[in-house]
Amino acid sequence: WTFQPSVEARQTYTDNLRLAPSGREQGDWITEITPGFTVSKRSDRVRFDATYQLHYFAGPDDLGGEVDRAQSALAARLGAELVSDWLYFDGAASIRQQPVSAFGPLLSDRAYANINSTEVRTFSASPYLRHRFGSTATAELRYVRDKVDTGRERLGNNHGQTVAFSVNSGSRFTDLGWNLLLREQRIDDELAPETSAAVASFGLRYSLGRTLALTGNVGYDKSDYAALGGVTEGRSWSTGFIYAPSSRTRVDASVGRRFYGDSYHLSANHRARRAV
Repeated sequence: WTFQPSVEARQTYTDNLRLAPSGREQGDWITEITPGFTVSKRSDRVRFDATYQLHYFAGPDDLGGEVDRAQSALAARLGAELVSDWLYFDGAASIRQQPVSAFGPLLSDRAYANINSTEVRTFSASPYLRHRFGSTATAELRYVRDKVDTGRERLGNNHGQTVAFSVNSGSRFTDLGWNLLLREQRIDDELAPETSAAVASFGLRYSLGRTLALTGNVGYDKSDYAALGGVTEGRSWSTGFIYAPSSRTRVDASVGRRFYGDSYHLSANHRARRAV
């Protein structure tokens, strides 16, 4: 384990303390004191990183409700192998300031004003089973429980649950690779009815050589959210290719159709010595 404390002091002058309209600006100084710490753990079976900071703002006595005196910032992530080649656990948590409306003032991450911002807390926990069946395939069964707390009634909070099962072919299938995915997600929102989304897909990849492979995918999507067209489920398909002439270059493209219409995908990556 490693633990590293920190503290930072910052003095800022602003010519519009409360983000008032033109002609009503008021300038003043803001003092910011930020204690914090970083914790990390590295081992064969555990990877953990967490950084926390508390931003405390001090200024004129009449700051009022437009200024948030204290703000927290957290970024934490955990990955653990509980039983070798079988049972694993992933977790994450965060606290950050987010804008409420795209039409209000868009502030920086360390802004003291809370006119158009709120503190959002997120949490997720994901135990999962994963096993490699020799060179034949790798299977994974994962459960995810997550939560979002917006801190404001009009934005609402929500809880989500996801169950996913996937199987990917192993190194034994050199020319013809395959994959299977089954996933369902349910979200319970305070301001909206419970929604769900499910997908099932099966994909193939056939290698024509060391640099070119053909791809294909068939599946089915089903959702229950309120769509403008009314249709939220149907069959899907796509076909395309992967071109990788070297370890530094890769092009992935496909065309297909899903229940909402035509679907297109293009990804091109090239890595040079000084550019990507």
